[in-house]
Amino acid sequence: MVDYAAAKSEWAARITSDDWGTEPTIFYGAMYSAAFFEPDIDKLIEIGLEALPPDGRFLATAKDMIALHAKYPGEWQAAWHEMAKNIMWTKPTPRKRSGMPT
Repeated sequence: MVDYAAAKSEWAARITSDDWGTEPTIFYGAMYSAAFFEPDIDKLIEIGLEALPPDGRFLATAKDMIALHAKYPGEWQAAWHEMAKNIMWTKPTPRKRSGMPT
């Protein structure tokens, strides 16, 4: 059921998005379908991660955020600032001519 939900989520996401922009939808689709049977949030997150492409941008970012959550338990602002420093301010996203991220 999770695989089916992830595949349908990717199909639907490709209507409006392409490339890594579909990955969050796959992640959430897998978690939502598993949530009918799995109450543990950490297991649901792992199920969502397993549905993602192994070299995906969203997977890498999600893993980074999980590590920051472990580093700063209960201090989401500190985790956010480190994420922003590492990703948003030091690694600019290449832009296409349209101005949209690649």
